[in-house]
Amino acid sequence: MEMSRVDEPTVSAAIRYHGGRRDDAGHMVDDVIAKELAERMDGRQHVSAGQVLVTGPGELLESHQVRKIVHVAAVEGEPGSGYRQVMDLARCARNILAEVDRLAEAGEPLRSVVVPLLGTGGGNSDLYRTVDTLLAATVSYFEAHPASRIRVVYLLAYTDVQEAVCRTALDARPELSTGA
Repeated sequence: MEMSRVDEPTVSAAIRYHGGRRDDAGHMVDDVIAKELAERMDGRQHVSAGQVLVTGPGELLESHQVRKIVHVAAVEGEPGSGYRQVMDLARCARNILAEVDRLAEAGEPLRSVVVPLLGTGGGNSDLYRTVDTLLAATVSYFEAHPASRIRVVYLLAYTDVQEAVCRTALDARPELSTGA
């Protein structure tokens, strides 16, 4: 498990870039989140699809009030073929929510979660299927865990196209409220 490079068009890259420490000129001088993730890997090269690891937010705590980053193995790489979204994307979503609930039960003041459209940045995935899968997995998680401490889940659309797909999917599910 590793984060995208800071110059890639992914949420992982944006988190890495904006969470890093900067010098007075604004240049990133300490890649704190990616370094902490590497430490959490504890020498392993790979993790199972859907596995989560938690890091601190780096500078995102100050700039965006982010408390934790829950990294999930949502893409798999293959030499010569690049990255692709994992087969069981729903497990990724459920594992994220379960980890946030575990942290909240341990005393972390966590009540909301921002879930990016996992694997859509560099994972060569079907955007519509991704949104439908993440929504269904989120709803099923709360049905199975009615005592969850999580109060709000946001789907993070990185592009205008992603936002339109999310809005369409949410409009098709009137039981879910949408926020701006």
